[in-house]
Amino acid sequence: MDKAKKIFCLYGTFFVFMLAVVLLYNDVRVFAENSFVEKGKGLFESKCAPCHTIGGGKKVGPDLQGINEKMPKEWLLDFISDPEKMFSSNDPTAVGLLNEYKMKMSNPGLSRDNVSAILDFLASPKGALQPPPQKKQVISMGDAGLGKKLFVGLTVFKNGGGPCIACHSVTGIGLLGGGNLGPDLTRIYCYVKNNCG
Repeated sequence: MDKAKKIFCLYGTFFVFMLAVVLLYNDVRVFAENSFVEKGKGLFESKCAPCHTIGGGKKVGPDLQGINEKMPKEWLLDFISDPEKMFSSNDPTAVGLLNEYKMKMSNPGLSRDNVSAILDFLASPKGALQPPPQKKQVISMGDAGLGKKLFVGLTVFKNGGGPCIACHSVTGIGLLGGGNLGPDLTRIYCYVKNNCG
């Protein structure tokens, strides 16, 4: 083989090798990005969806559609990972949210990396998708079965609030008893009615 053919084969092999490396890197990068977005989706569903929607309007807290365009990422990372710190520092935006929603956002216990995954999910096309609204059921007074369904999230509240179990616990409901952001509600009826032994 003459020298020109050897050089052509060498450069051709090098080019094919580099092309394979670039394509493989791109596939790995896309897979990693999709995994991060999927992680963010799971975190949103478990930590954020009880109080927030994506394009479904206000719930307990603000609608998060387009939040990445409305607020600086650093502020979102700070606020979501430690809302109490932002309220304590009298951050004007945090105070504005408190005034509008009449309650502080509870600390969801998320690291900045997890918050970043949620923000990436919200910015992705998947973050724009919301499940269709479920049929709303008329609530009658004294329906314990319906109360249990509302508490655990099997039935949706009229105004779209999250299930009670996301923040509260009660004995005998759920495998682990519920959330720990709010007080235990096991004996709340006795407390309110002041008639239990």
